[in-house]
Amino acid sequence: VAQGEIDRMAASFMSKLLLLAGALAGAQAFAPEGVPALCTSVLTRRADLRARPPQSRPSFPSALSQSRAATRRADPRAGPPRLSFPSTDLGSPSMQPLGLANAAVAVAWVGLVAFANAFSPGEFGSTADAGLVTTLIANPTSPMDAGLSPVFALIFNLFLPVPLMLAALLLPTSREQRVPALPFVGASLALGFFTLGPYLALRGAPQPLDADGKAPPFGFFDTRAFGVLVFALVCSIPVSAQVFQVNDWSSAVADFLQLLESSKLVSVSCADLSVLSVTLACLVREDSCRRDFGNPNALCAISLLLPAFAPAVYFLLRPRGPTSE
Repeated sequence: VAQGEIDRMAASFMSKLLLLAGALAGAQAFAPEGVPALCTSVLTRRADLRARPPQSRPSFPSALSQSRAATRRADPRAGPPRLSFPSTDLGSPSMQPLGLANAAVAVAWVGLVAFANAFSPGEFGSTADAGLVTTLIANPTSPMDAGLSPVFALIFNLFLPVPLMLAALLLPTSREQRVPALPFVGASLALGFFTLGPYLALRGAPQPLDADGKAPPFGFFDTRAFGVLVFALVCSIPVSAQVFQVNDWSSAVADFLQLLESSKLVSVSCADLSVLSVTLACLVREDSCRRDFGNPNALCAISLLLPAFAPAVYFLLRPRGPTSE
């Protein structure tokens, strides 16, 4: 909102400055000897007109009509003279004011940071959290055999395909943004919404895929091969997390809730993945509108109900962009 007010004030100031410059330039054209001489000439002319009899005074409407008639006789197609001033290009995403969506993203980011630092259980860098990560890395396809919760293994492994899908929706339309997208989107592969949130809070309207007739950047994300890759990756995660080998789900859920109440890593990861999933659903809706594919609201709702899996299906089925060839 503040940026929009500053832009409007700057545009108003520039318009007034250009009007003043145009007036001074016109005065200089009519009176090369200077503006004061022009003012003296105007005052002398008014005194001379007042001294004349009323019948001999020129009528302003008639003089204006005579001037327009002379212009039309010289060029019948010419209209009245018009002044043109350069306008501020508000079509660029970097020039557009921030909106409610940016404010909502900023609030979500502040809330996530506040939860991670002040309200989440556990401590940063605890030995238990370090042991969880070490065991997951050492047993990527058999976490339950190593004594880990398969539910947390599922959530932890989703931090690869979800940021990849977010990158595929953000990078091809990232031209002319206020800040470059690649550092924030790339860092989100490791830090999630903690680094992606600031970029989305400053993001303007996405650029068309075929802006200026050029192919979009990071064109691999718009290929069918990427859709197949991300779909296969999402489908393999429940298998690698051994979710289908759970016999007692009540016990598995109880173990996960215990971790959620005691581990900062688990609680912050769940909150982070939840915000990323909501962001992904909203960006799926935006992309479906851009490609005129399906019902955007329905796709957003399904992506919220089936996080990660529904967006992966969308990437598998969506049409390619206009310049993907």
